[in-house]
Amino acid sequence: MKKYILLIAGFALVTSLWAQKPVEKTFWKEDFTSGKMPAGWQVAALNDSAAKWFVTDQPFPGSFGRTYQAPPIASASRGYHLQVAPGVKVDKNARTWKKINIWPDTYVQTTPIDCSKHRSVVLKFQQNFFWNRRDADKGAGLFVGVSSNAKDWNYYNVKNEIGSGEDCPNPMDVEINVTRTAAMQKTVWLKFFWKGYYQWYWMIDDISLSEAFDADVLAYRLKSHPETGNQFKASEYITFQIINLGSNDITKDFDCFLKIDNRQALKATVKADPKNPFRIIDTLAVTFPGIDLTDFGIHKIRFNSALPGDQRLSNDTISTVLYSGAYSLGEVTAYAPVPGGYEFECGNARLKLQFVRNDIFRLWMAYDGEYTDPAGNEIVIHKPDQPVEVCII
Repeated sequence: MKKYILLIAGFALVTSLWAQKPVEKTFWKEDFTSGKMPAGWQVAALNDSAAKWFVTDQPFPGSFGRTYQAPPIASASRGYHLQVAPGVKVDKNARTWKKINIWPDTYVQTTPIDCSKHRSVVLKFQQNFFWNRRDADKGAGLFVGVSSNAKDWNYYNVKNEIGSGEDCPNPMDVEINVTRTAAMQKTVWLKFFWKGYYQWYWMIDDISLSEAFDADVLAYRLKSHPETGNQFKASEYITFQIINLGSNDITKDFDCFLKIDNRQALKATVKADPKNPFRIIDTLAVTFPGIDLTDFGIHKIRFNSALPGDQRLSNDTISTVLYSGAYSLGEVTAYAPVPGGYEFECGNARLKLQFVRNDIFRLWMAYDGEYTDPAGNEIVIHKPDQPVEVCII
């Protein structure tokens, strides 16, 4: 399941008569508006031939194998941004590089940042990239590193499930809670590291460090089931993962809820107390047991966490659809005429046969009873003004 996490401010508790928006507690940022590499930043190429990071307001210019330009990152500040373009440097000589096992690895590293007054630290930035896995080095990736001594690094691969040859959202918002490495540290370094790929580019802008919200639980992902190819059973265990993104440990129980199709919502309680807290940036599993999913081949599910006082409600919910690998509609439970045809019900599923002209018919099927209509009125030309008369013999 591809899922890109966009974390935005929600609503805080009511103070006086009005709901107040939580204040962004940003204490460091860089948006490259000067048009130059910030003073003291280190730019390194790990071999003599590698491309290097640079600051520009220009697009990726195109190169052999990817001839069209990529627009500059559509970041909030626009204009100048950080960019590396190994595809231009390597061009059509990737096989030559591969023969001698050299890749255009390069990184840019900030000067030390003072985080000593902050109990929690969240790294945010915007990015746009395009990469190709061909002849990639072992352990390749687009990495962001965080360190408190410039020697020992915690790395995060920030491709976020964007595959080889797939376009990245422009921009993609990235948010990483780096509290364990950076909180209360006098010196913190950031590193952006292109590693092990020959093509094509990576653009970064609007980098910032801020404190986390006081209370913030992220509904991270559905852990137990893929979106497709399921074999539903009479007693399923559906498990989600949640993360404490807040600036404090959670020391009281709170509830999570799961809604499946039109059924009554299920509740699971996350246990926490001062001796066994849900700690900052810890990940917990929330499981709903004993669920019968054999009735239909498709299920709409909606999970949400309900931490009291959560200051950002936009990341509390996961909504998705689960599909079985193979499923029959079953017996017809009802049918009724519709304009130009008939509709058949099979439990939750529906099947509609509709003549749009005397010589053209359309067959609709919806596992969950909700049709989509991407063709709309363009399904046929010379459509008659009145529905075609249809009868069952």
